[in-house]
Amino acid sequence: MTAESNETNGAAPSGKLTISENALLEDMGDEAVILNINNERYYGLDRNGINFWTWLKEEGDVDKALARAVAAYDNVDADTLKKDLGVFVVELNNAGLLTFHEADS
Repeated sequence: MTAESNETNGAAPSGKLTISENALLEDMGDEAVILNINNERYYGLDRNGINFWTWLKEEGDVDKALARAVAAYDNVDADTLKKDLGVFVVELNNAGLLTFHEADS
C-alpha cells in the first residue's frame, strides 16, 4: 500500500484485529486491489502485501500473522518484518480496512 500513515516506532500493533466487512480484495496473481466500499477507494498490494493481508485475515491477530511472516520470510530479519507489518496494519486501519485492538497491558 502506498499511503501516508502514522509511525509505529518500529513495533507492530499487537493483539486481535477485525477486517472490515466493507473491504473487498481482488487478487490478480502478483498484485491485488482492495476496495473500501464505504468510500469507493482502491488500494494496491504487491505480493508481500497480499501475504500480510491473507495472514491478518486468517489469523485475526497481529502477533500470529507476524509469526507466519517470520516463518515464510526466513531470509528477512524478524525486527524488519515486525516494523513492516506494523506500518501495514496502521495504514489499513487509517484507510478503514481493519481495526486493530491493542493487547491488554
